Amino acid sequence: SSAQHALVRRLSQAVPVLLSLDHDPERSYRRAYDAEVDLWRGRARETIVLGRQAGVFVSPDLAYLDAAFLSTDGVTIPAPADRRPGDGGVRFLMASGRRGEVELVGEEVVRLLREGCLPDDIGVVVRSMSPWQRLIRQVFRSYAIPHRLDAETSLAETGLGSALLQGLRGLAAARLTPLLVYLRSPYTLLDHDAVDRLEVQLRRAKNTVGESMLANVEAMLPGSLSSLRRAVALTPEGRAGLSPQHVESLAWEMLAAAASEHTFDSYEMEEDVESFTAVASVARDLASSLEAGWSLGGPTSPEGTDIELTLALLAAAPVRTGRGDERGVVHVMAVPRARARRFSAVFVLGVVEGEFPQGQRPPGLLSRASRRRANEASGAVLFSEPVEGEEASLFALALSRPVKLLYLSTRDAEEDGEQAQPSPYWSEAHRLMGQPRLYRRRTLRDISHEPSQAPSLREYLRTCAEARLLPPDAANRAAIRSAPRWRCDPDRLCSPAALCRLQAISVFSATSLEKYAECPFAWFMSRLVRPEVIEEKPSGLRKGDLVHAVLADTYRALKTEGLLPLRQPSFGRAAELVEYHLQRLIEPAGDPDELAERIFLEWEVRRLARAALSLDLQRPARWTPRFVEYSLPEDGVDLGDGLRIKGRIDRVDEQPGIDSLFVVDYKSGSGAKGPRFVEDGALQVPLYMLALRRLFPEADVVGGAYLALAKARARGLVRHGFEETVAPWLPKTCTLDGEGFEAELSSALAAAHEASRGMQAGLIPAAPRGDCPAWCDFRPVCRTKNPVATWPS
Repeated sequence: SSAQHALVRRLSQAVPVLLSLDHDPERSYRRAYDAEVDLWRGRARETIVLGRQAGVFVSPDLAYLDAAFLSTDGVTIPAPADRRPGDGGVRFLMASGRRGEVELVGEEVVRLLREGCLPDDIGVVVRSMSPWQRLIRQVFRSYAIPHRLDAETSLAETGLGSALLQGLRGLAAARLTPLLVYLRSPYTLLDHDAVDRLEVQLRRAKNTVGESMLANVEAMLPGSLSSLRRAVALTPEGRAGLSPQHVESLAWEMLAAAASEHTFDSYEMEEDVESFTAVASVARDLASSLEAGWSLGGPTSPEGTDIELTLALLAAAPVRTGRGDERGVVHVMAVPRARARRFSAVFVLGVVEGEFPQGQRPPGLLSRASRRRANEASGAVLFSEPVEGEEASLFALALSRPVKLLYLSTRDAEEDGEQAQPSPYWSEAHRLMGQPRLYRRRTLRDISHEPSQAPSLREYLRTCAEARLLPPDAANRAAIRSAPRWRCDPDRLCSPAALCRLQAISVFSATSLEKYAECPFAWFMSRLVRPEVIEEKPSGLRKGDLVHAVLADTYRALKTEGLLPLRQPSFGRAAELVEYHLQRLIEPAGDPDELAERIFLEWEVRRLARAALSLDLQRPARWTPRFVEYSLPEDGVDLGDGLRIKGRIDRVDEQPGIDSLFVVDYKSGSGAKGPRFVEDGALQVPLYMLALRRLFPEADVVGGAYLALAKARARGLVRHGFEETVAPWLPKTCTLDGEGFEAELSSALAAAHEASRGMQAGLIPAAPRGDCPAWCDFRPVCRTKNPVATWPS
């Protein structure tokens, strides 16, 4: 860069400087560019040209690959006489997935260390550290490989930096979401359960922005915001700014908190210390600029700086881990950082198309020619320019770093199974070496190793577990043999307390019986375990509740105004009532981030409610709602053999003068079931029909239907002779004669009895009636592999 050029020039004015450039004008891939060489040649007092040092490489394969790959285009380099094809100096690796690639390299590093190679003699090189550093750190630590990452990142990408920036941003904007990142971080030492309770309370109260939210945080977690309050200063104009001195103090407090969680020689602690150093540097620079009266896009008083600018400066502050001179470690670095280093063995990871070489850079506002003219006119590098052949030069640089062994690693697939293409550099090197067999390959299915080759104790035990082998050095073989196997499909509860609680159930909700009929394990999780989820986005349950409430209030108002049954002239008024009750019932968006979600929820509820009204227009005028949101007695309705059910029916329609009843159940999704309710695991509608028979013996319950509002369709059951009264609601297949009608209700009653007995017995197999629905959140818990399971006998 221009700054580096200036530093070298200034240094040369004080002491003699020896500048070494690796350059050969006859090569197509030059490690130094012609312009760079000419620049320094003109300024140097003396120039010494050294020939290629052929004796650098111990392996003839390495020497041949270096010479052949760097030769002028179209010129064939003959193999030297001492080269033996496949002498092992260049080894080709292929893995599936980025983690598989790192694990494969980790195995080879362990093998080299076991054979006596020193860690200092091993280098691991990647094109860019960003996508690799955390993964390499995880794998190498699990393999107990001593290593150091020579990397540079931004403060925003570090743990301490991210927590600091989110805390400052959350307090300045008085927003809960970023503030929670800070409160949950290991840099505050707050109890996570307390933070979870805080979030639950604030989100349920829709108190996620503003000073009232901050006041609640301080009331529930005393002192948690005091340091942030000092760092976020208010300017005389009432705007939020940052106090550089207090930002540095806050970062020091966070570092001290993290020190209690990490050992001082850990990578996390090293990164946190470097992050604090970066924060302190930026804070002191800002404080100096304020003292000098410089404007930073905001207030110029020492009390604070413009917060957005300061946060941007902090986020971009560079954080470096590793100095490059550590001893007794395997060095991991990007290719440019390996420019002046040599190792006995070098691993080049990620030689994949689009990664090495990197893909085309996104276009800038200035064209390449404009950038070049601006740089030439200024005499300095004002704009970065893509250098032709830069990627090839970097790959050539990587090839020249090893002395004995070079491992070129590529991938044929990513973790998600998507295909990856080996780099043309890898393919060309493979061709130059005579296309030897892959030295090692690791697929997505390879999760273990040969026991004698396992790189760590964990990998060794995993190998033994997969092969069903008992480790020969196991301390307690009998205990291992007798340990019960974990069952991924628990089918019943065993706790006496839980079983006693279930056996005490005397009244069953129709919704619970239907849920159990659909899948016993899903019923167990949703009705008994009830995992508490803090939903920031509108869920299907919230949408369904709102649709039911809007429709109930709309139909009550239509009935009061005498506009039922609904006909076309009164449809406009019905739509107005839907809009009125929707705006009355929907909760306001507290956080600006929730505004778009609220608008979408409002649109969805409006669409579904109008779909219900449109379905009503299709029915003959003889049906009218008799009950809306009708609740069965709390002590239940006795359906015989000790089965009592309760619940709330969305709507019960009637034909005045005929005294016939029809059950309507809204579904906000697209699935409508019937007339074979038992096969579909849909029990609500038939159970409600049976309950109405007991409650209104004088009435004739002629059918019931599920209204799938998302698709504006209905499915259900109607007795022959009444099908014309519900047409075109229900298709002809939903009409059954009297015997078939009663048989279907009897089957539903028998299924409800079976479900009630399964509940009381604690039977909870992961046995869905059909395919597991995509929206089910419990599949990772039940771990069912077969989407169609057998119903328990």
